Amino acid sequence: MHKNLSKTLIIFFAAVSFSSCVKTFTCECTYKDSNFTYSTEENYVGTKKKAQSDCDNMKDDINYGYNSLGTGTVSCTLRAGLE
Repeated sequence: MHKNLSKTLIIFFAAVSFSSCVKTFTCECTYKDSNFTYSTEENYVGTKKKAQSDCDNMKDDINYGYNSLGTGTVSCTLRAGLE
C-alpha cells in the first residue's frame, strides 16, 4: 500500500511539474527590410505543430499583404524555448 501511494505521489508531482512548464514559441519573419515577430506561450504538450501552423499562416498573410506582386521573398523561422 505504501509503495503504491509513493508511486502515485511521484507521478502526480511529475505531472504537475511538467504541466506548469511554459513553452514560448516565436515566429520571426522577414520581407525586404521589414521584420515581423509573433510570440505565443503555451503550457501543454503538442503545441509545436500548432505554433508552426500559426507561423506558416503569418508567412502567408505577409505574402498576401506585402508581397502580392511577388517582388520579394518572405522567410519565417519558428523558434522555441522553455521559460
